[in-house]
Amino acid sequence: MCGCKRANVCEMDVTVTGARDQEDRSQEDQEKVTPSVRRWYEPFARAAKVQDISLAQLQKLEVRAVMLDLDDTLLPTGGSSITSDVVTWVRQLQAAGISVLLLSNGTPERVQRCAAQLHINSMALAGKPFAVAFWRGLQRLNCPAKHTVMIGDQLFTDVIGANLMNIKSILVCPLSDGLWHTKYLRYLETWVLEKRILEGQRDSFIHRR
Repeated sequence: MCGCKRANVCEMDVTVTGARDQEDRSQEDQEKVTPSVRRWYEPFARAAKVQDISLAQLQKLEVRAVMLDLDDTLLPTGGSSITSDVVTWVRQLQAAGISVLLLSNGTPERVQRCAAQLHINSMALAGKPFAVAFWRGLQRLNCPAKHTVMIGDQLFTDVIGANLMNIKSILVCPLSDGLWHTKYLRYLETWVLEKRILEGQRDSFIHRR
């Protein structure tokens, strides 16, 4: 069970909450930004931590590239060493031919140091949630949005930014409370997620709607 403030929405291993089923959408819909506000903030899926997202699940979604947030997604804010299980998870993706990019708003020195531990490329001071950050990420990965996933812990940076670019977003539980401004956003994120759960927007990751 996840022990974060989102515990009541993060107990499951991986859960779909998004209203859209991108697999069933037409090519035209995949290539344009939806005007629906609700679709901006709904993650395609949720997981307690990145390691709970299996290679098989990503392959089922035809994922070829993964964008990863850093702070509170891979390690707590202020942390410096990425755990061995996260390193192993990233290597499994790479071994399967999935490209991985560290896409973070953090400082270059910190982001590059953590990327070196994972042996992956990185983009610091990315500017999430602005679309240009994700567009640059797609260019760096050389992969179209429909075959890319963004994994992060923040609804208002990782999820919204990815959704605006029609990139599948997976929201994970934060590993710490984060910086001072992040703490306030956590309360709003929790309210939004709890509201969606109460409305019954919850399905399994594999057997999506």
